[in-house]
Amino acid sequence: MDALQRIKGWIGSLTEIGLMLLALAIVAALLVGANLPFFGNVTGNIMALVKGLGDAGPDHAWRDSLAVFRTESGLK
Repeated sequence: MDALQRIKGWIGSLTEIGLMLLALAIVAALLVGANLPFFGNVTGNIMALVKGLGDAGPDHAWRDSLAVFRTESGLK
C-alpha cells in the first residue's frame, strides 16, 4: 500500500510540474510571441482545443467539464 501511495504522490508531483510549465509557456507566449522555440505554439493549441470543445456543442462540453470536475475532486 505504501508503494501505491508513493506512486500516487509522484503522479501528483509530475502533474503539478506540468501545470507550472504550461502556465510558464502561456505567460512567455504572451510576453514574447506566439511561437516560442522550446514551448512551441502553446496558445494556438489551447485555442484549438477550446474551439473543438465549442464545436462539439454545449452538451458535449458539459459532459467533459463534469468528468474533469469529478476526476479532480475525487468523486465517483
